[in-house]
Amino acid sequence: MTRPPSSDRTRSPHPAGPVPVGMAPDPDADGRTPSAPKTRANAVSKNSPEIRGGIHSAKPQSLRRRILRRPTTGRTGAVVAGVLTAVFLSALPAAAEPSVGSSPVVLSRIVGAPEDHLYGLAADHSAVYEQTGSNTHWEKIGGPASDLYAGGAGLFATRPDTGALYKYDGTPEAWSEIGNAGTDFAVTDHHVYGLTPDRIAVFEWEGKGTEWKAKRAPIVSGETRQAKLERMKQLTEPGLPATSDWFDALSQHLQGVPDPFVFDWANDGCSKVPDTFQGFDFKNACNRHDFGYRNYQSLLGEQNFLTTSVGQEAKKRVDDIFLQDLQAECNFKMWPIDPRSDFSRQQCRRIAKGYYEGVVNLYKG
Repeated sequence: MTRPPSSDRTRSPHPAGPVPVGMAPDPDADGRTPSAPKTRANAVSKNSPEIRGGIHSAKPQSLRRRILRRPTTGRTGAVVAGVLTAVFLSALPAAAEPSVGSSPVVLSRIVGAPEDHLYGLAADHSAVYEQTGSNTHWEKIGGPASDLYAGGAGLFATRPDTGALYKYDGTPEAWSEIGNAGTDFAVTDHHVYGLTPDRIAVFEWEGKGTEWKAKRAPIVSGETRQAKLERMKQLTEPGLPATSDWFDALSQHLQGVPDPFVFDWANDGCSKVPDTFQGFDFKNACNRHDFGYRNYQSLLGEQNFLTTSVGQEAKKRVDDIFLQDLQAECNFKMWPIDPRSDFSRQQCRRIAKGYYEGVVNLYKG
Protein backbone atom coordinates (compact mmCIF):
# COMPACT_ATOMS: atom_id res chain seq x y z
CA MET A 1 0.00 0.00 0.00
CA THR A 2 1.30 3.47 -0.83
CA ARG A 3 2.29 5.31 2.36
CA PRO A 4 0.22 8.46 2.90
CA PRO A 5 2.20 11.71 2.40
CA SER A 6 4.07 12.67 5.56
CA SER A 7 5.63 15.81 6.88
CA ASP A 8 8.97 14.73 5.31
CA ARG A 9 7.49 15.62 1.92
CA THR A 10 7.56 19.32 2.86
CA ARG A 11 11.30 19.43 3.55
CA SER A 12 13.54 21.35 1.19
CA PRO A 13 15.74 19.23 -1.08
CA HIS A 14 18.70 21.24 0.30
CA PRO A 15 20.20 19.98 3.57
CA ALA A 16 19.99 23.39 5.21
CA GLY A 17 16.34 23.86 4.31
CA PRO A 18 14.78 26.78 2.39
CA VAL A 19 16.42 30.15 2.98
CA PRO A 20 14.00 32.48 4.83
CA VAL A 21 13.16 35.69 3.03
CA GLY A 22 15.53 38.56 3.97
CA MET A 23 18.16 36.34 5.58
CA ALA A 24 20.44 35.73 2.57
CA PRO A 25 24.14 36.60 3.15
CA ASP A 26 25.20 40.02 1.75
CA PRO A 27 27.51 39.94 -1.25
CA ASP A 28 30.75 41.92 -1.36
CA ALA A 29 30.99 45.14 -3.26
CA ASP A 30 32.24 43.22 -6.25
CA GLY A 31 29.12 41.01 -6.17
CA ARG A 32 30.77 37.86 -4.78
CA THR A 33 29.23 36.19 -1.78
CA PRO A 34 31.72 35.93 1.08
CA SER A 35 32.39 32.61 2.75
CA ALA A 36 31.44 34.05 6.14
CA PRO A 37 28.90 36.79 6.99
CA LYS A 38 30.41 40.29 7.11
CA THR A 39 30.69 42.00 10.49
CA ARG A 40 32.17 45.26 11.54
CA ALA A 41 34.96 43.35 13.25
CA ASN A 42 36.29 41.89 10.00
CA ALA A 43 35.33 44.89 7.84
CA VAL A 44 37.34 47.44 9.88
CA SER A 45 40.53 46.93 11.87
CA LYS A 46 40.32 47.33 15.62
CA ASN A 47 42.67 50.35 15.55
CA SER A 48 40.57 52.28 13.03
CA PRO A 49 38.96 55.56 14.07
CA GLU A 50 35.51 53.95 13.85
CA ILE A 51 36.32 51.43 16.58
CA ARG A 52 38.22 53.92 18.72
CA GLY A 53 35.58 56.63 18.45
CA GLY A 54 32.55 54.42 18.92
CA ILE A 55 29.79 53.47 16.53
CA HIS A 56 28.74 57.04 15.80
CA SER A 57 32.24 58.25 14.94
CA ALA A 58 33.02 59.38 11.44
CA LYS A 59 33.42 56.56 8.95
CA PRO A 60 35.79 56.48 6.02
CA GLN A 61 34.14 57.34 2.71
CA SER A 62 34.76 53.83 1.39
CA LEU A 63 33.01 52.24 4.36
CA ARG A 64 30.07 54.63 4.10
CA ARG A 65 29.73 53.70 0.43
CA ARG A 66 29.71 50.00 1.37
CA ILE A 67 26.98 50.57 3.93
CA LEU A 68 24.85 53.01 1.93
CA ARG A 69 25.21 51.30 -1.44
CA ARG A 70 24.26 47.72 -0.48
CA PRO A 71 23.59 45.78 -3.69
CA THR A 72 19.90 44.68 -4.00
CA THR A 73 20.48 41.57 -6.08
CA GLY A 74 21.09 39.31 -3.09
CA ARG A 75 17.89 40.42 -1.26
CA THR A 76 15.85 40.17 -4.47
CA GLY A 77 17.18 36.69 -5.04
CA ALA A 78 16.21 35.75 -1.49
CA VAL A 79 12.70 37.16 -2.01
CA VAL A 80 12.28 35.21 -5.26
CA ALA A 81 13.61 32.04 -3.62
CA GLY A 82 11.20 32.52 -0.72
CA VAL A 83 8.21 33.02 -3.04
CA LEU A 84 9.11 29.93 -5.11
CA THR A 85 9.56 27.89 -1.94
CA ALA A 86 6.14 29.00 -0.67
CA VAL A 87 4.52 28.13 -4.01
CA PHE A 88 6.23 24.73 -4.05
CA LEU A 89 5.11 23.90 -0.53
CA SER A 90 1.54 25.01 -1.16
CA ALA A 91 1.34 22.62 -4.11
CA LEU A 92 2.21 19.60 -1.99
CA PRO A 93 -0.64 17.55 -0.45
CA ALA A 94 -1.33 18.20 3.21
CA ALA A 95 0.40 15.93 5.68
CA ALA A 96 -1.61 12.77 6.29
CA GLU A 97 -2.56 13.64 9.81
CA PRO A 98 -6.32 13.06 10.24
CA SER A 99 -7.87 15.40 12.73
CA VAL A 100 -11.15 16.17 14.38
CA GLY A 101 -11.20 19.91 14.77
CA SER A 102 -7.63 20.64 15.82
CA SER A 103 -6.88 17.34 17.52
CA PRO A 104 -5.00 14.68 15.51
CA VAL A 105 -6.53 11.23 15.16
CA VAL A 106 -4.34 8.13 15.09
CA LEU A 107 -5.83 5.49 12.78
CA SER A 108 -5.14 1.77 12.56
CA ARG A 109 -7.08 1.13 9.35
CA ILE A 110 -8.78 2.98 6.50
CA VAL A 111 -11.30 1.71 3.95
CA GLY A 112 -12.81 3.43 0.93
CA ALA A 113 -16.29 3.54 -0.56
CA PRO A 114 -17.82 5.08 -3.71
CA GLU A 115 -18.16 8.86 -4.14
CA ASP A 116 -14.83 9.52 -2.43
CA HIS A 117 -15.95 8.36 0.99
CA LEU A 118 -13.08 7.37 3.26
CA TYR A 119 -13.52 5.73 6.64
CA GLY A 120 -10.98 5.23 9.41
CA LEU A 121 -10.79 3.13 12.54
CA ALA A 122 -9.05 4.64 15.55
CA ALA A 123 -5.80 2.96 16.57
CA ASP A 124 -7.31 1.95 19.90
CA HIS A 125 -10.51 0.78 18.12
CA SER A 126 -12.52 3.28 20.18
CA ALA A 127 -14.24 5.08 17.29
CA VAL A 128 -15.02 5.13 13.57
CA TYR A 129 -14.41 8.28 11.49
CA GLU A 130 -15.48 9.49 8.06
CA GLN A 131 -13.89 11.87 5.55
CA THR A 132 -15.61 12.90 2.32
CA GLY A 133 -14.36 14.49 -0.89
CA SER A 134 -11.44 16.90 -0.60
CA ASN A 135 -12.31 17.80 2.98
CA THR A 136 -9.44 17.05 5.37
CA HIS A 137 -11.71 17.06 8.43
CA TRP A 138 -12.58 13.68 9.96
CA GLU A 139 -15.97 13.31 11.60
CA LYS A 140 -16.71 10.71 14.25
CA ILE A 141 -19.62 8.53 13.11
CA GLY A 142 -19.48 5.57 15.48
CA GLY A 143 -18.10 4.09 18.67
CA PRO A 144 -15.88 1.05 19.33
CA ALA A 145 -15.36 -1.46 16.51
CA SER A 146 -13.11 -4.44 15.86
CA ASP A 147 -12.82 -3.99 12.10
CA LEU A 148 -14.28 -2.13 9.13
CA TYR A 149 -15.56 -3.37 5.76
CA ALA A 150 -16.70 -1.07 2.94
CA GLY A 151 -17.85 -1.16 -0.67
CA GLY A 152 -20.72 -0.14 -2.87
CA ALA A 153 -23.15 -1.84 -0.50
CA GLY A 154 -22.08 0.51 2.32
CA LEU A 155 -19.93 0.62 5.44
CA PHE A 156 -19.98 -2.21 7.96
CA ALA A 157 -18.25 -2.75 11.31
CA THR A 158 -17.94 -5.59 13.80
CA ARG A 159 -18.75 -5.12 17.46
CA PRO A 160 -15.76 -5.79 19.76
CA ASP A 161 -17.56 -7.77 22.47
CA THR A 162 -19.84 -10.02 20.39
CA GLY A 163 -18.39 -9.88 16.87
CA ALA A 164 -21.84 -9.01 15.49
CA LEU A 165 -21.90 -7.15 12.17
CA TYR A 166 -23.44 -3.66 11.97
CA LYS A 167 -24.30 -1.46 8.96
CA TYR A 168 -23.79 2.31 8.98
CA ASP A 169 -27.12 4.00 8.23
CA GLY A 170 -25.58 7.21 6.87
CA THR A 171 -26.07 9.39 9.97
CA PRO A 172 -23.39 9.73 12.69
CA GLU A 173 -23.93 7.23 15.52
CA ALA A 174 -26.74 5.46 13.58
CA TRP A 175 -25.93 1.77 13.01
CA SER A 176 -28.13 -1.33 12.54
CA GLU A 177 -27.24 -4.89 13.48
CA ILE A 178 -27.52 -7.21 10.48
CA GLY A 179 -25.84 -10.46 11.53
CA ASN A 180 -23.96 -12.53 14.06
CA ALA A 181 -20.21 -13.02 14.33
CA GLY A 182 -18.24 -14.54 11.47
CA THR A 183 -14.63 -15.35 10.72
CA ASP A 184 -14.49 -12.72 7.97
CA PHE A 185 -16.71 -10.50 5.84
CA ALA A 186 -16.52 -9.10 2.31
CA VAL A 187 -18.44 -6.18 0.76
CA THR A 188 -18.99 -5.81 -3.00
CA ASP A 189 -20.93 -3.26 -5.03
CA HIS A 190 -24.28 -4.75 -4.06
CA HIS A 191 -23.74 -7.58 -1.58
CA VAL A 192 -22.26 -8.51 1.79
CA TYR A 193 -20.80 -11.96 2.42
CA GLY A 194 -19.81 -13.65 5.67
CA LEU A 195 -17.58 -16.64 6.37
CA THR A 196 -18.91 -18.89 9.12
CA PRO A 197 -16.87 -19.32 12.33
CA ASP A 198 -15.86 -22.83 11.26
CA ARG A 199 -14.61 -21.39 7.92
CA ILE A 200 -16.40 -23.87 5.68
CA ALA A 201 -19.45 -21.96 4.42
CA VAL A 202 -20.22 -18.52 2.98
CA PHE A 203 -23.52 -16.72 3.54
CA GLU A 204 -24.95 -13.68 1.77
CA TRP A 205 -26.89 -10.92 3.51
CA GLU A 206 -30.26 -10.46 1.83
CA GLY A 207 -30.24 -6.69 2.30
CA LYS A 208 -32.72 -6.32 5.13
CA GLY A 209 -32.92 -7.17 8.80
CA THR A 210 -30.77 -10.11 9.83
CA GLU A 211 -31.66 -12.42 6.95
CA TRP A 212 -28.78 -14.36 5.37
CA LYS A 213 -28.79 -17.22 2.87
CA ALA A 214 -26.21 -19.82 1.97
CA LYS A 215 -24.23 -18.53 -0.99
CA ARG A 216 -21.47 -21.06 -1.27
CA ALA A 217 -22.54 -24.36 0.25
CA PRO A 218 -19.63 -26.47 1.50
CA ILE A 219 -18.59 -29.33 -0.74
CA VAL A 220 -19.49 -32.45 1.20
CA SER A 221 -19.45 -36.13 0.44
CA GLY A 222 -22.62 -38.19 0.18
CA GLU A 223 -21.95 -39.60 3.64
CA THR A 224 -21.75 -36.11 5.17
CA ARG A 225 -24.94 -35.07 3.39
CA GLN A 226 -26.70 -38.12 4.77
CA ALA A 227 -25.42 -37.29 8.25
CA LYS A 228 -26.91 -33.80 7.92
CA LEU A 229 -30.26 -35.24 6.82
CA GLU A 230 -30.28 -37.55 9.83
CA ARG A 231 -29.45 -34.68 12.17
CA MET A 232 -32.22 -32.58 10.65
CA LYS A 233 -34.69 -35.35 11.33
CA GLN A 234 -33.58 -35.49 14.98
CA LEU A 235 -34.15 -31.74 15.36
CA THR A 236 -37.59 -31.78 13.72
CA GLU A 237 -39.18 -34.84 15.29
CA PRO A 238 -42.45 -34.36 17.20
CA GLY A 239 -42.24 -34.40 20.99
CA LEU A 240 -40.47 -32.60 23.80
CA PRO A 241 -37.03 -34.30 23.47
CA ALA A 242 -36.52 -33.06 19.90
CA THR A 243 -37.76 -29.59 20.89
CA SER A 244 -35.24 -29.44 23.75
CA ASP A 245 -32.52 -30.71 21.41
CA TRP A 246 -33.27 -27.92 18.94
CA PHE A 247 -33.17 -25.25 21.65
CA ASP A 248 -29.82 -26.61 22.88
CA ALA A 249 -28.38 -26.46 19.36
CA LEU A 250 -29.71 -22.91 18.91
CA SER A 251 -28.14 -21.84 22.20
CA GLN A 252 -24.77 -23.24 21.09
CA HIS A 253 -25.02 -21.30 17.83
CA LEU A 254 -25.87 -18.03 19.60
CA GLN A 255 -22.85 -18.50 21.85
CA GLY A 256 -20.60 -18.74 18.79
CA VAL A 257 -19.88 -22.46 19.08
CA PRO A 258 -19.06 -23.81 15.57
CA ASP A 259 -21.83 -25.95 14.13
CA PRO A 260 -20.30 -29.15 12.71
CA PHE A 261 -23.29 -29.51 10.35
CA VAL A 262 -23.14 -25.86 9.17
CA PHE A 263 -26.90 -25.40 9.36
CA ASP A 264 -28.55 -22.11 8.38
CA TRP A 265 -29.71 -20.52 11.65
CA ALA A 266 -30.96 -17.25 10.13
CA ASN A 267 -34.42 -16.27 11.33
CA ASP A 268 -36.92 -13.44 11.13
CA GLY A 269 -39.69 -14.60 13.43
CA CYS A 270 -43.13 -15.00 11.91
CA SER A 271 -42.37 -12.67 8.98
CA LYS A 272 -45.68 -11.47 7.52
CA VAL A 273 -47.86 -12.24 10.55
CA PRO A 274 -47.55 -11.01 14.17
CA ASP A 275 -45.04 -12.72 16.47
CA THR A 276 -47.31 -12.30 19.50
CA PHE A 277 -51.00 -12.37 20.38
CA GLN A 278 -52.40 -11.14 23.73
CA GLY A 279 -49.31 -12.20 25.67
CA PHE A 280 -48.65 -15.41 23.71
CA ASP A 281 -45.29 -15.48 21.90
CA PHE A 282 -45.10 -17.44 18.64
CA LYS A 283 -41.60 -16.35 17.62
CA ASN A 284 -39.70 -19.50 18.63
CA ALA A 285 -42.23 -21.71 16.85
CA CYS A 286 -41.82 -19.63 13.68
CA ASN A 287 -38.02 -19.68 13.93
CA ARG A 288 -37.94 -23.45 14.26
CA HIS A 289 -40.26 -23.81 11.27
CA ASP A 290 -38.01 -21.53 9.20
CA PHE A 291 -35.00 -23.56 10.31
CA GLY A 292 -36.60 -26.74 8.97
CA TYR A 293 -37.64 -25.25 5.63
CA ARG A 294 -34.35 -23.48 4.88
CA ASN A 295 -32.06 -26.36 5.68
CA TYR A 296 -34.14 -29.02 3.96
CA GLN A 297 -34.35 -26.81 0.86
CA SER A 298 -30.57 -26.40 0.99
CA LEU A 299 -30.00 -30.15 1.27
CA LEU A 300 -32.68 -31.37 -1.15
CA GLY A 301 -33.25 -28.39 -3.43
CA GLU A 302 -36.32 -26.13 -3.26
CA GLN A 303 -38.30 -28.03 -5.88
CA ASN A 304 -37.40 -31.48 -4.52
CA PHE A 305 -38.44 -30.34 -1.05
CA LEU A 306 -41.96 -29.82 -2.41
CA THR A 307 -42.30 -32.61 -4.97
CA THR A 308 -40.24 -35.69 -4.00
CA SER A 309 -41.35 -38.22 -1.44
CA VAL A 310 -38.35 -37.49 0.80
CA GLY A 311 -39.00 -33.77 0.59
CA GLN A 312 -42.76 -34.06 1.19
CA GLU A 313 -42.20 -36.28 4.23
CA ALA A 314 -39.74 -33.73 5.64
CA LYS A 315 -42.10 -30.81 4.92
CA LYS A 316 -45.04 -32.50 6.63
CA ARG A 317 -42.92 -33.21 9.71
CA VAL A 318 -41.72 -29.60 9.90
CA ASP A 319 -45.29 -28.27 9.46
CA ASP A 320 -46.59 -30.65 12.14
CA ILE A 321 -44.04 -29.54 14.74
CA PHE A 322 -44.92 -25.94 13.87
CA LEU A 323 -48.51 -26.55 14.97
CA GLN A 324 -47.23 -28.48 17.99
CA ASP A 325 -44.98 -25.59 19.09
CA LEU A 326 -47.72 -22.99 18.54
CA GLN A 327 -50.23 -24.96 20.61
CA ALA A 328 -47.62 -25.56 23.32
CA GLU A 329 -47.34 -21.78 23.72
CA CYS A 330 -51.12 -21.45 23.93
CA ASN A 331 -51.32 -24.21 26.58
CA PHE A 332 -48.40 -23.00 28.68
CA LYS A 333 -49.46 -21.57 32.06
CA MET A 334 -47.37 -19.11 33.98
CA TRP A 335 -46.73 -19.72 37.66
CA PRO A 336 -47.89 -18.73 40.21
CA ILE A 337 -50.34 -16.42 38.45
CA ASP A 338 -51.12 -16.47 34.73
CA PRO A 339 -52.62 -13.16 33.56
CA ARG A 340 -53.93 -14.78 30.39
CA SER A 341 -57.55 -15.91 30.55
CA ASP A 342 -59.08 -19.16 29.31
CA PHE A 343 -60.90 -17.18 26.66
CA SER A 344 -57.65 -15.69 25.33
CA ARG A 345 -56.16 -19.20 25.39
CA GLN A 346 -58.97 -20.44 23.11
CA GLN A 347 -58.36 -17.55 20.76
CA CYS A 348 -54.65 -18.38 20.79
CA ARG A 349 -55.42 -21.92 19.60
CA ARG A 350 -57.51 -20.57 16.73
CA ILE A 351 -54.68 -18.24 15.71
CA ALA A 352 -52.21 -21.14 15.90
CA LYS A 353 -54.40 -23.27 13.63
CA GLY A 354 -54.59 -20.38 11.16
CA TYR A 355 -50.81 -19.98 11.08
CA TYR A 356 -50.37 -23.71 10.48
CA GLU A 357 -52.93 -23.90 7.67
CA GLY A 358 -51.36 -20.84 6.08
CA VAL A 359 -47.93 -22.45 5.62
CA VAL A 360 -49.41 -25.79 4.55
CA ASN A 361 -51.45 -24.16 1.79
CA LEU A 362 -48.86 -21.58 0.78
CA TYR A 363 -46.03 -24.03 0.14
CA LYS A 364 -47.43 -26.82 -2.00
CA GLY A 365 -45.72 -28.87 -4.65
